Amino acid sequence: MRPALVVPILLLAVFGGCVAGDDSSRQPGDGRALPPGTLWCMNETAGPRCNFEATLTPATRQANELSIAVNPTDPLNILATGKDYTPDEAGDCVWAGIYTTKDGGATWKNQNVPGSPWKKLTNPNAPVNEDFSKFWCATDPVVAFGPDGTAYWTVMPYQCDRASGSKTGRDVLPSGGFNDWFWTCSAMYVLVSHDGGDTWPEWKQVAFGPRLEHDKQWISTAPNGNVLLCWDRDSNYQVDQGTAADQLTPGDNTVVCSVSKDKGKTWDDGQPSDQDLHATMNTNWVGYLPAVDYDAKNTAYATLLNATHVLATKSADGLRWETPVAVGTYTDPDRGGEYNWPVLRGSAFRNFAVPLVAVDRSAGPYAGTIYVTWFDHGKKSHKEGEGDIRVAYSRDGGKTWNESARPHDDDPAKKADQFFPAISVGPDGTVDLSWWDRRDDPDNHLFHLYYTYSKDGGATWATNLRVTDKASDEKYSRHQNGMIFLGDYRDQDSSTMGAHLVWVDTRNQKADVYTAIIER
Repeated sequence: MRPALVVPILLLAVFGGCVAGDDSSRQPGDGRALPPGTLWCMNETAGPRCNFEATLTPATRQANELSIAVNPTDPLNILATGKDYTPDEAGDCVWAGIYTTKDGGATWKNQNVPGSPWKKLTNPNAPVNEDFSKFWCATDPVVAFGPDGTAYWTVMPYQCDRASGSKTGRDVLPSGGFNDWFWTCSAMYVLVSHDGGDTWPEWKQVAFGPRLEHDKQWISTAPNGNVLLCWDRDSNYQVDQGTAADQLTPGDNTVVCSVSKDKGKTWDDGQPSDQDLHATMNTNWVGYLPAVDYDAKNTAYATLLNATHVLATKSADGLRWETPVAVGTYTDPDRGGEYNWPVLRGSAFRNFAVPLVAVDRSAGPYAGTIYVTWFDHGKKSHKEGEGDIRVAYSRDGGKTWNESARPHDDDPAKKADQFFPAISVGPDGTVDLSWWDRRDDPDNHLFHLYYTYSKDGGATWATNLRVTDKASDEKYSRHQNGMIFLGDYRDQDSSTMGAHLVWVDTRNQKADVYTAIIER
């Protein structure tokens, strides 16, 4: 635990900094007092910023590609998850981690998916799990809370043998594997917790296939308690005779969705949604992380990509989807870097458009508004493009879209990159937005986390707040195969307390998980 700081309250500016609070008279918005030591951020003009590490045990724990969720029945109960590289759990690969707090971030409990086979190699007494121990990697985790406080944690385990689960980095091949070049299996699981993330006694396999058929999932819960899981089904998919998807052919990339109506115990077959959603797409279908969210009427929304446009679609049941509508454009640049991915100028980590969606479930004046944010390289050449974040909104159920005003207030003359945006909407309808930003580095390389919010449905944005008090350098965050990697997306959540941010922070020259709560 880090000591909390007591500071005077000086509400003199829209944003001036983030501080840690230790005042039990403060309330998170639901009438309860915050306990001593709660780590919250205020609209202060002075004081140390509230950057708090969630990955404290063991000291070697690292993670990236993060997700976060706040318990709607208790905003002091927060979950974060990531691709976790803790050595005895991850071994030569990666093994998803979960980080839990019950006191708003003052203390954190760190866990991993049970049954890591790597841990069994070094500790013969380590328990075996009949489901997860058959896999050698577990990745792409996302968390969500249901309206009653039930927690859901989706994880993609893959690689069914040790050799294919080992590293591909140069000169680091103790098992001589193919980790990022060849896949022997993949699956989708959802774990369930009824105690705020302390324990995860229930889990269900939603999908399984040989090779990499299932990838890049997202999870969301409806006000009625339904849970929606959507993911990419990649080109290795082979048709099963007699299924609703039997018109698909190898080489198709599409999206599969599945719904649980009983808190994760059973899941509707994802095949029908695969065929239905696939049939609506353009020929240059990309898919790629179908982010999902619900409105107050239990209508589901999903964001997608084709080769040139960010798309949005909706569904009344999570299985049958309407024809996607274009939200906005993006530029997919020429590839660069050692691994030939889309990259920012002067950087090596991959960076895609990856649209994320959030819906206003409040009873406020902008109730029902759908918000989508994404990244745009700006130019076809990755060496010339100025990375930027974009936001669009729809007030008619996704039929038409308007692009928001520029959310960041950086001086355009600096030509600094803004990238990896995340968006969420609070219970009062406030729209929260955060992103990584290079405006503070003259060399346009080191980055900070920045934040803003909108009270008028995304039409205008507040003065930007720099959340991080120390800059990060990409070189300290890496994928299990050795490449520089920050993840393929960022996430955030909103509650009565404010905006809950999570990010990869490399101030300690490793990929730590840091969090903050921004009180607007």
